[in-house]
Amino acid sequence: MGERISAGPLHSNACVLPRRSPLSGWLSSSQDVPVKDVDYLSFFFTTLKGFSSEMLQALQDTDEDGLLPSSSLSPLSVFATNLEQFLHHWDIEVCHCLDTLGSRAQCFDVIQNAIIKNLCGLVVVPDCVCAAILRCVPRLLDVNFLPSDTLLHFLSDFCLRMLNLLLQLEQSARKRDAVWEACFAALSKVPRLLRLLLQSFCTCDLCEKELHVLAQILSLLLQHTQLRNHMMANASLLQHIIQDLTHYYGGETREQWLTDLLYCYSVTLSGHRANIGMRDIY
Repeated sequence: MGERISAGPLHSNACVLPRRSPLSGWLSSSQDVPVKDVDYLSFFFTTLKGFSSEMLQALQDTDEDGLLPSSSLSPLSVFATNLEQFLHHWDIEVCHCLDTLGSRAQCFDVIQNAIIKNLCGLVVVPDCVCAAILRCVPRLLDVNFLPSDTLLHFLSDFCLRMLNLLLQLEQSARKRDAVWEACFAALSKVPRLLRLLLQSFCTCDLCEKELHVLAQILSLLLQHTQLRNHMMANASLLQHIIQDLTHYYGGETREQWLTDLLYCYSVTLSGHRANIGMRDIY
């Protein structure tokens, strides 16, 4: 497969007809989205997924160099796009559509259903699409429409894969920042997502290299103040993961990555206990 989507406007997808739309035949579970909005929501979802259905299907069997394969830690594979395409997809295409959407509650229900119907069965997803969905869902969230369990599991796979990708992006600071912003937006704003991510970490199934990556991801999350607070809301789960890592690699020759993680964890615990103490005082 040599064809790549261009970084320019989605010419082939711009004219979204109801009969060809991924939203054709169904709307929202509440059935109160105005018919006049259906075409635009179809266009928005087509823009969000970035690639045509045919190209996404072709990616499922590709062996191109840009493919980052799945692993026991990250079951989803991602197809790496270049920096220009990665940034353009969110900054120009998706953001522009988001700014012109109407009712966020109605839009979220429709887009959630579209993601589940059209993307959840994929095993290979372009990295720019992963990032766009991780940033889009928090923007559309409404208290009246919480994410379904199916969408949450899908977002968790996206987050884990993108955090893994972030650790590999040594040569592109701009892409690293963009990937982190997408992960942070989802993990900090989507209810239950961070807990689900932590629950997906099964240390007994991982090789040494994957345990190293897991420790790096945990250290990264613990170093961010807002995510650190969310992590401590799942303190028992976090403690269990770190105890497992220590059990596997806690001997006399402790790995540096484990030392770094334990330091981040101890700093987090100290700060959490101090905050509890201050609340008790006041």
